[in-house]
Amino acid sequence: MIKFKNINKLYGFNHINKKVVKMDKKHNITQTLETINNVVVGGQKLSNVRLTAVDLIMTAHDKKFMAFSYQEKKDSKILTLAQLNKIENKHIRYFVAQYQNYLGVEWVNSDKDQKAKIEALKDSIVASIPIILEEAREQNKKGQSLVGANNSRMLINGEYVFNNYEALNKNNTLDQVPLNFSEIMRVARAYYKNKNLGGSTKTKDNALDSMIKRLTVMINKDQENDCDSSSQWTRDNMIKLTNACNTYISTLKKLQEGATTKEQQAKRKIA
Repeated sequence: MIKFKNINKLYGFNHINKKVVKMDKKHNITQTLETINNVVVGGQKLSNVRLTAVDLIMTAHDKKFMAFSYQEKKDSKILTLAQLNKIENKHIRYFVAQYQNYLGVEWVNSDKDQKAKIEALKDSIVASIPIILEEAREQNKKGQSLVGANNSRMLINGEYVFNNYEALNKNNTLDQVPLNFSEIMRVARAYYKNKNLGGSTKTKDNALDSMIKRLTVMINKDQENDCDSSSQWTRDNMIKLTNACNTYISTLKKLQEGATTKEQQAKRKIA
């Protein structure tokens, strides 16, 4: 079972928001390892756990416990995060290895549990980098970045959100926007795209895309064989699938349009 009761204390606040413990490097490492493990144990369903991992990574960077950098293979030149013109898969892999070194671990993809931890760490790093580059993590009057029930949201600079994902801060009305992990990742991906940083960070299809491709091939192949594999329920199931696909496409379109500026949307309409 994932325990949250000590989260505030470890961040420097007790249940009535009085400062009790200062976050240091040792606490940061311990809590990051525990949080990554909780993400894996929780099946990545709990947004606040994933958000805590992001917050810990940004804290480590801000307090200079560690700093993201990349060493070029050609000339061994070391570039800081801000000096990179692009952030590609090779950089993300390097950052993940770099952060494991900071944590004092060496997880490997050949181990199922360790692979899950690598993926959780990678997602947290991908979400953290734009916020680090733009110094977009905010705090309330109590000095807290994580807010809401069980620290389920992080306060993010309103202009950063508006510039990259307008739908989450329409008309730039909020100076600070409380976002959950999914929303932070959404803004991050839009940031990579808008800044031409190449931050897709994926070389292979995700599980959903792979499943869609396999199902499409299967349906087309069976259609060529006069629907030989169909049953009395196939037609009804196909209708349900079609409805689900249409709804998904509509939702995805709205989300993608929310990640573009009004000027970009106007250009699309003209095209």
